[in-house]
Amino acid sequence: MITGFLSFSVGAAGALILSRLLKTEVHSPNSERQTARAGEEANLEDRLEHSEQARAQLQRSIRRTIALNRLLRKFNEDLNIERIAGEMAEFLVEQFGIRYYVLFRRELEGGFTFFHSNAEEPYLSVLKQTSIPAGETSLHEAVCRRRKRLYWRDVPRKSLSSAEHDVQQSIPIRTLLVFPLVSADQVMGTLDLSHPSETIDLTPEDLTDLEVFVEHLAVTLRNSLLVGALEDQGLQLLAINQRLETEGMQIASLNQLLRNMNEALDLDLVLNLMLEYVKSSFDIHYYVVYLIDQVNGVLTYHRSNIESFLPGQSMQEFTDRKLPLFPVNGMHALACERKRYIYLPMIRGRSDSEFENANLELTGMKSLLIFPLITGNRIIGVLDFSMMHDRMRLSRADLARLSIFSEQFAVVLNNSLLIEELERQQLALEKSVYEIETTRNQIEQLNEFTRKMNEQTDFKFIASEIFRYLEENFGLEFSWLMLVNREKQTLFTSMYSRPLGLTPAMLSFLDSFEISLEKASGTLYRTAFKRKPYYLPRIPEGFQGSPVDEAIKNSLNLKWFLHVPLVIRGETAGILAFTNLDRMLHLKSRDVHRIQSFADQIAGALNNAFLHNQVQQEKTRADELLRNILPVSVADELQDTGQVITRVHDDTTIVFADFAGFTAVARGMSAEDLIRELDGYFYQFDEIIRHNRLTKLKTIGDSYMFAGGLPEARRSHAIDACLAALEIQAFMHQQRNVKASLGIPFWELRIGINTGPVAAGVIGKDRFTYDVWGDTVNVSSRMESDGEPGRINISAATYNLVKYFFECEYRGFRPVKNHGEMEMYFLNRIHPKLSMQGMGHLPNDRFMDLYRTVLRGKRIAYRSEIEKKTAPA
Repeated sequence: MITGFLSFSVGAAGALILSRLLKTEVHSPNSERQTARAGEEANLEDRLEHSEQARAQLQRSIRRTIALNRLLRKFNEDLNIERIAGEMAEFLVEQFGIRYYVLFRRELEGGFTFFHSNAEEPYLSVLKQTSIPAGETSLHEAVCRRRKRLYWRDVPRKSLSSAEHDVQQSIPIRTLLVFPLVSADQVMGTLDLSHPSETIDLTPEDLTDLEVFVEHLAVTLRNSLLVGALEDQGLQLLAINQRLETEGMQIASLNQLLRNMNEALDLDLVLNLMLEYVKSSFDIHYYVVYLIDQVNGVLTYHRSNIESFLPGQSMQEFTDRKLPLFPVNGMHALACERKRYIYLPMIRGRSDSEFENANLELTGMKSLLIFPLITGNRIIGVLDFSMMHDRMRLSRADLARLSIFSEQFAVVLNNSLLIEELERQQLALEKSVYEIETTRNQIEQLNEFTRKMNEQTDFKFIASEIFRYLEENFGLEFSWLMLVNREKQTLFTSMYSRPLGLTPAMLSFLDSFEISLEKASGTLYRTAFKRKPYYLPRIPEGFQGSPVDEAIKNSLNLKWFLHVPLVIRGETAGILAFTNLDRMLHLKSRDVHRIQSFADQIAGALNNAFLHNQVQQEKTRADELLRNILPVSVADELQDTGQVITRVHDDTTIVFADFAGFTAVARGMSAEDLIRELDGYFYQFDEIIRHNRLTKLKTIGDSYMFAGGLPEARRSHAIDACLAALEIQAFMHQQRNVKASLGIPFWELRIGINTGPVAAGVIGKDRFTYDVWGDTVNVSSRMESDGEPGRINISAATYNLVKYFFECEYRGFRPVKNHGEMEMYFLNRIHPKLSMQGMGHLPNDRFMDLYRTVLRGKRIAYRSEIEKKTAPA
């Protein structure tokens, strides 16, 4: 009986986790459009990241399983622990970073003596002299008594026996694991794993794999001792040499079988090897494998070879029948409860389980041997051996060999099931990745289309392009756009496509179409009221709809139709209706969903449902409100400590934005319209700074202030602030173009940016405000006031950080109140070489590569700057 002591070390390697980067893009005139894209892309990135992590974990598990099986083959090939110690130590180092182990033998009287270790001198000499007497309270005795492992990440400076105390005094031990070595329900000793100086953190998966390794080691050591005992007896008792040789051949045969089983990961091949072995060695002809269903507490049929004995219907009954484990009133339940085999050489009478009786009557078996399949002290199933026409005649030695076989078979079965599950997961992951890639391509296509539409202001052109996109991607030949007149509460024709087949009567009907939005309007009212698409793939004969439905069906000769609502801020702003005049079109549910998503994009139909879905229960509403007012980390600090410490941030970027001509335009607006207009702009600004990972500070009247690099430091804060500023100005330019085309007064925006140190904290007692102070803030405000409407004015401090990414216009030195003269620059756009299609609007891959370089803390410089710096004076 053998124990061991193993210490291990894992090298600490720093891992740099790259921050996930979000693409920015020009936004549509409607303020909700960008949130959908950002949310979908973020969700997509998360799903891809999760899939890659799951794939990596799957590959690690498979590699470890293969390495373990390779070591088990070594165990089965050579039962001498001295000769296989090297392979065992190599396996532990490669898979767990473990370096040392020690095996202790448990003597018959209950004490423990040293058996083997890979420790070096002088520790090895100390271990060889170690002996724990029987009857003395010790860690090793406790582990063997409980048959459970002990895991101390940090070993306390105490022990339960004098011998263990002496070891602790002589050998430094930081982390300690002690495993009982149990085989055939017999405790042979312990395996100790330790490290003298480093604390080792093992995951539950690592501990489970170590337990599997220890189980195999125990079996191998037990076999080693059996072989050793047989060899000793052979030397002492020549008279029984023939019997020992016979048993040796049997064990060799078993070991050969175990090696073959370990090499064969396919369960069917393993079962064929098993059947060949039990037939030739024990004259057993039939087997059945059951798996345990822990949830329902039953054994379910998995594999067998009795189909050659039972006819089809009887075999179906046999495979469908489940054997309950509770209450414990059957042979299988009893074997699982005791974790020991049950041998019935001659079946007489009946079982206490009606399910087992049904199987006995169905098969007419004469003998039965039941082995519970145990791995990691956990029952995974049951293995039955049976005879139908004759009885089994097994000796104790036969049962011992079959017990050893069943232990190894349990491990092989468990590994096979794990590999099957991993393969299923891999297939599911591959399918998921394919679906994600498909969705990604669709989203990229949609985003590209939306970007092109955002560059246009011609309503008719946009509508025509939308109709063309829908026809090319979904086969929708006829598209009909109807808009809601909110004052009159009517629905009227805005535009429609003109496929071949439209008659003058149809055109007249479409041009003059206008209905009241009321229940009598039928399917159009239902679509507008429920704000959900309505798809009728085929209009049945005798269809009786509302008068409006009948008029549309008869006037346009409809055979099928699809209505999709255009929803803005929770209200239906219009409906897109589709059909084909000459052919049927069978849309799948995912097609309808994609069309609805497309409609949401082009309508700018986003509301706050996503945020509302995240709102917690009543008790958390105050917390959510606080997080809406303050940055999350600041809110957490305030909740945890009751205060927020004012902190100095050495490197931040402060941005001021102010509406030019606000007073003149606002004078002609009502208070309600003014607030609604400002809210629309600020809502869009909030979304832009959010997906650029910036922090909103406050609004003062028509002024808007935000910052980068606080409350959490971020090396890219100046770049993020400039991207957000360009995106805000692009949104303002779109609003200006639309309103100018409609003859509506519009506002323009001045934006100022400066970079430097600030102090930040929370002020106020009843109404908290997160604010910043310092000269950097004052200069940023001056940058805004000294700028021009529609442009972005940045300081030299900001320019020096972003000049490698953006195209800037030098303004020279300009007077700044209380600061003399300062250099200023207009931020115009992204460098063409770093933007998509060279247009300066959206970052391309080269931009993102430089961006990630900044995030990693590396500096960027032009070659001319480096040459100038290194040139001799």
